[in-house]
Amino acid sequence: MKALIAIATVVTTAAPAIAQNYPTKPVCFISPYAPGAGTDIMARTLAQKLSEGLGQQFVVENRPGGGGIVGTEVTAKSLPDGYTILLGSKGPMTVNPAFYSKLLYNTLRNFQPLARSRANRHSRRRATAARGISPASSSPSWAG
Repeated sequence: MKALIAIATVVTTAAPAIAQNYPTKPVCFISPYAPGAGTDIMARTLAQKLSEGLGQQFVVENRPGGGGIVGTEVTAKSLPDGYTILLGSKGPMTVNPAFYSKLLYNTLRNFQPLARSRANRHSRRRATAARGISPASSSPSWAG
């Protein structure tokens, strides 16, 4: 929980430096796992904190299936405007491309990394990525 609050704090304080007018419309977090999964809980907590801090709605859309492939493909097909953000894990971003040759996304070409997080020292790292380009010209240094 502390990690989520830290990410929300960094994002809300870094937002003016990233883009003066972002976000101007609701932002969609895609969770490629079922409601109630760890990624979903993290996405909902982060969405609430970002909505409060930035004054814009952040919504969570669950797109489970295929070990994260369904939600990741939905994100890859979205407009590259920074308003659709994937909250995934290493499965869809690194493992699935190694096992499936016919994915409809390419991790390196279709996504811009935004942040890495973990809820505590025992949890798995979670990846946050936006489709294509984002309002920021490059990943900020805190994205790690």
